[in-house]
Amino acid sequence: MGSADTRRRFIEAVRRLANRRLRLLGRTAQNSTMTMVRVANDVPSAPGGLPVLGHALAFKRDPVAFLGTLRALGPMVRIQLGPKPAYVVNDEHLIRRVFVPDAHKFDKGIFWEKVGAIVGNGLANSSGTVHLRQRRMMQPMFHRRRIALYATTMAAHWAERVAGWQEGQVLDVPHEMADTALSMVVRTVFSSRLGDGAVEAMRSGFPDVQDGVMWRTMNPFPVLEKLPTPGNRRFAAGIDHIQRAVDTAIAAYRADGSDHGDLLSTLVAARDPETGTALTDDEIRDQVLTIALAAGDTTANALAWALYQIGTSPELGQCIAAEVAEVAKDRPLDVGDLDALVYTDRVVQEVFRFYAFWMLMRRTLTDVVLGDVRLPAGAQVLISPLSLHRDPAIYPDAGRFLPDRWTSEVRRTAFIPFGAGARQCIGDRFAWTEVMLGLATICRRWQLVPVTGQTTREVCRISLNPAPLHMTVTPR
Repeated sequence: MGSADTRRRFIEAVRRLANRRLRLLGRTAQNSTMTMVRVANDVPSAPGGLPVLGHALAFKRDPVAFLGTLRALGPMVRIQLGPKPAYVVNDEHLIRRVFVPDAHKFDKGIFWEKVGAIVGNGLANSSGTVHLRQRRMMQPMFHRRRIALYATTMAAHWAERVAGWQEGQVLDVPHEMADTALSMVVRTVFSSRLGDGAVEAMRSGFPDVQDGVMWRTMNPFPVLEKLPTPGNRRFAAGIDHIQRAVDTAIAAYRADGSDHGDLLSTLVAARDPETGTALTDDEIRDQVLTIALAAGDTTANALAWALYQIGTSPELGQCIAAEVAEVAKDRPLDVGDLDALVYTDRVVQEVFRFYAFWMLMRRTLTDVVLGDVRLPAGAQVLISPLSLHRDPAIYPDAGRFLPDRWTSEVRRTAFIPFGAGARQCIGDRFAWTEVMLGLATICRRWQLVPVTGQTTREVCRISLNPAPLHMTVTPR
């Protein structure tokens, strides 16, 4: 009996000793892990910073080239935009953390603060519970069935627009695509003539306010934004004109009380499915401007770059034309054709890879450990989908435009043309549909030939613009 009791006490003593050793090992491992986390100041810094200005001049001079050089410096690189640091994240896994599991630890950052001067607190710019409420209310407007209805309007408008071109006509392609894309979204948002004033205000005012946003994002001294310079006055006047015109259209829609079957009618009638509350006039205006800005900029530039690539490699356009002829024969295109336009879809995917957003920004809401770096609250984090998409370690032959790369397996986690996670662009399918229908409609009828002697550059505005790009209209 005594022997059994002794054995029991011995076993319990050994178990307690083992548990103490395990706890000690756990604390040691935890402390070891903590010592491996670097502070933000230890992140490698980009070379070439200037006193006071930091990297602002290099960043402004050629953002695409500047961001491309940072990838070789490591998964995270510190730059100075004037007196304030920003952290450029290059690693695809860290980018995924920012967009998906750790998204709640970030807000939109300085870039979207500047865009907020145009779009207010719309879906692209809001955060927290406001963003969730807006997304719940906006989601039905971008459901697949609604996109099919919008596609009918898109197809008809593309056919009408392209039919108006003349053989030998020289198009300013970025301007033509921007005007067409804005007209397209406007027909979707405002099908009634009650919105005519808003349409014209956006068409005339967006170029100045887009330029103003980019200057403000890269400007290291915010005090300059308050000076009464001609550029600042044009920026303020453009925003005021656009917002007043959209407010007038909203008031007219409310007074009319009719459902015009467009997005503005849907926004006016929308109710939060959880609370039953409606959108205010300010919220509706912000959503309208968010949608219009995205369509008039992102979609237009995707189309312009696609036509640039087709112009320099005519076989791309020939393949699209042949596919459209096989799928649609001589009848007008409709949304039901899109799934069968497999090659056209590959061209569009490659456009959104090669000409993705050049910059997205986030700001930490609290201390965040990203990889092995602890970023303090308020840190600006910069992500370049464009740089990621042109990484040869992810995309072989990344510097070439190769639609056929999409016939094989591609790492989809590294393909983020519309962001990722809960903040992924709600209008991604809208944009994709518009670009598909636009390319198919143009290529079945016309071949656009680049004007000789021009050198088309990548110009960073809200998205990546081709400039200059003039092309001659030739029958196919």
